[in-house]
Amino acid sequence: MKDLDTPEETREFLRLCLDPGHGIQRTPDKLAEIMPPQMRDQVEAFAPHLTYLRGIADMAQAGADEARAAYAGALADWIDGKPAPDLAPDTEPRPVVDLATLAEALMDSHDGFVLDLSPGCADLMAGRLLKQFRIQPLPTEGN
Repeated sequence: MKDLDTPEETREFLRLCLDPGHGIQRTPDKLAEIMPPQMRDQVEAFAPHLTYLRGIADMAQAGADEARAAYAGALADWIDGKPAPDLAPDTEPRPVVDLATLAEALMDSHDGFVLDLSPGCADLMAGRLLKQFRIQPLPTEGN
Protein backbone atom coordinates (compact mmCIF):
# COMPACT_ATOMS: atom_id res chain seq x y z
CA MET A 1 0.00 0.00 0.00
CA LYS A 2 1.24 3.49 -0.84
CA ASP A 3 2.66 5.51 2.04
CA LEU A 4 0.09 8.09 2.97
CA ASP A 5 1.94 10.56 5.15
CA THR A 6 -0.43 13.51 5.04
CA PRO A 7 -4.18 14.05 5.15
CA GLU A 8 -4.02 15.42 1.60
CA GLU A 9 -2.26 12.30 0.23
CA THR A 10 -4.77 10.12 2.06
CA ARG A 11 -7.75 12.05 0.71
CA GLU A 12 -6.38 11.86 -2.85
CA PHE A 13 -5.91 8.10 -2.53
CA LEU A 14 -9.45 7.70 -1.23
CA ARG A 15 -10.78 9.77 -4.14
CA LEU A 16 -9.04 7.31 -6.47
CA CYS A 17 -10.65 4.45 -4.56
CA LEU A 18 -14.07 6.05 -5.09
CA ASP A 19 -13.48 6.57 -8.81
CA PRO A 20 -10.62 4.35 -10.05
CA GLY A 21 -11.74 4.63 -13.67
CA HIS A 22 -12.69 1.87 -16.11
CA GLY A 23 -16.36 2.56 -15.36
CA ILE A 24 -15.97 1.65 -11.69
CA GLN A 25 -17.40 4.03 -9.13
CA ARG A 26 -17.98 3.45 -5.43
CA THR A 27 -20.03 5.25 -2.86
CA PRO A 28 -18.48 6.32 0.45
CA ASP A 29 -20.74 3.68 2.07
CA LYS A 30 -19.20 0.95 -0.08
CA LEU A 31 -15.69 2.28 0.49
CA ALA A 32 -16.22 2.24 4.26
CA GLU A 33 -17.49 -1.35 3.97
CA ILE A 34 -14.54 -2.69 1.96
CA MET A 35 -11.70 -0.56 3.34
CA PRO A 36 -8.97 -2.81 4.76
CA PRO A 37 -8.28 -2.33 8.49
CA GLN A 38 -4.76 -0.96 7.91
CA MET A 39 -6.15 1.68 5.53
CA ARG A 40 -8.94 2.53 7.96
CA ASP A 41 -6.35 2.94 10.73
CA GLN A 42 -4.34 5.35 8.56
CA VAL A 43 -7.44 7.39 7.75
CA GLU A 44 -8.55 7.49 11.38
CA ALA A 45 -5.09 8.63 12.48
CA PHE A 46 -5.78 11.83 10.51
CA ALA A 47 -9.49 11.97 11.41
CA PRO A 48 -10.02 10.70 14.98
CA HIS A 49 -13.69 11.65 14.88
CA LEU A 50 -14.15 8.81 12.39
CA THR A 51 -12.99 6.33 15.03
CA TYR A 52 -15.70 7.59 17.36
CA LEU A 53 -18.38 7.48 14.67
CA ARG A 54 -17.34 3.99 13.54
CA GLY A 55 -17.55 2.82 17.14
CA ILE A 56 -21.07 4.21 17.47
CA ALA A 57 -22.06 2.64 14.15
CA ASP A 58 -20.59 -0.74 15.14
CA MET A 59 -22.41 -0.70 18.48
CA ALA A 60 -25.66 0.34 16.86
CA GLN A 61 -25.30 -2.45 14.28
CA ALA A 62 -24.57 -4.99 17.03
CA GLY A 63 -27.69 -3.80 18.88
CA ALA A 64 -29.77 -4.01 15.71
CA ASP A 65 -28.45 -7.52 14.99
CA GLU A 66 -29.30 -8.58 18.55
CA ALA A 67 -32.80 -7.08 18.30
CA ARG A 68 -33.42 -8.84 14.96
CA ALA A 69 -32.28 -12.14 16.45
CA ALA A 70 -34.60 -11.63 19.43
CA TYR A 71 -37.46 -10.83 17.07
CA ALA A 72 -36.78 -13.93 14.96
CA GLY A 73 -36.64 -16.08 18.10
CA ALA A 74 -39.90 -14.62 19.39
CA LEU A 75 -41.49 -15.16 15.99
CA ALA A 76 -40.39 -18.80 16.02
CA ASP A 77 -41.76 -19.21 19.55
CA TRP A 78 -45.07 -17.64 18.51
CA ILE A 79 -45.31 -19.93 15.46
CA ASP A 80 -44.73 -22.90 17.79
CA GLY A 81 -47.53 -21.69 20.07
CA LYS A 82 -45.28 -20.79 22.99
CA PRO A 83 -46.54 -18.03 25.29
CA ALA A 84 -45.29 -14.54 24.71
CA PRO A 85 -42.68 -13.29 27.19
CA ASP A 86 -43.71 -10.64 29.70
CA LEU A 87 -41.65 -7.72 28.41
CA ALA A 88 -42.82 -5.22 30.98
CA PRO A 89 -44.39 -5.38 34.44
CA ASP A 90 -47.15 -3.09 33.19
CA THR A 91 -48.97 -2.75 29.90
CA GLU A 92 -47.59 0.68 29.04
CA PRO A 93 -45.19 0.73 26.10
CA ARG A 94 -41.65 1.53 27.14
CA PRO A 95 -39.38 3.91 25.27
CA VAL A 96 -36.40 2.31 23.58
CA VAL A 97 -33.16 4.24 23.77
CA ASP A 98 -30.38 3.33 21.38
CA LEU A 99 -26.72 3.56 22.30
CA ALA A 100 -26.13 6.55 20.01
CA THR A 101 -28.75 8.53 21.93
CA LEU A 102 -27.16 7.48 25.21
CA ALA A 103 -23.74 8.51 23.90
CA GLU A 104 -25.10 11.92 22.89
CA ALA A 105 -26.64 12.36 26.34
CA LEU A 106 -23.30 11.43 27.89
CA MET A 107 -21.45 13.89 25.66
CA ASP A 108 -23.90 16.64 26.65
CA SER A 109 -23.61 15.80 30.32
CA HIS A 110 -19.81 15.75 30.15
CA ASP A 111 -19.48 19.04 28.24
CA GLY A 112 -17.91 17.36 25.22
CA PHE A 113 -15.12 15.55 27.06
CA VAL A 114 -13.86 12.38 25.41
CA LEU A 115 -15.82 9.35 26.49
CA ASP A 116 -14.66 5.80 27.03
CA LEU A 117 -17.06 3.81 24.85
CA SER A 118 -15.53 0.42 25.57
CA PRO A 119 -18.23 -2.25 26.00
CA GLY A 120 -17.78 -2.40 29.78
CA CYS A 121 -17.95 1.36 30.25
CA ALA A 122 -20.81 1.70 27.77
CA ASP A 123 -22.78 -0.97 29.66
CA LEU A 124 -22.13 0.75 32.98
CA MET A 125 -23.14 4.20 31.70
CA ALA A 126 -26.15 2.83 29.83
CA GLY A 127 -27.29 1.13 33.03
CA ARG A 128 -26.93 4.38 34.97
CA LEU A 129 -28.91 6.33 32.37
CA LEU A 130 -31.58 3.66 32.15
CA LYS A 131 -31.92 3.76 35.92
CA GLN A 132 -31.94 7.56 35.99
CA PHE A 133 -34.75 7.73 33.44
CA ARG A 134 -36.50 4.66 34.90
CA ILE A 135 -36.35 2.77 31.61
CA GLN A 136 -36.42 -1.02 31.77
CA PRO A 137 -33.74 -2.63 29.60
CA LEU A 138 -34.95 -4.98 26.89
CA PRO A 139 -34.73 -8.62 27.91
CA THR A 140 -31.83 -10.62 26.52
CA GLU A 141 -31.41 -14.34 25.96
CA GLY A 142 -29.98 -14.91 29.43
CA ASN A 143 -32.79 -13.05 31.22
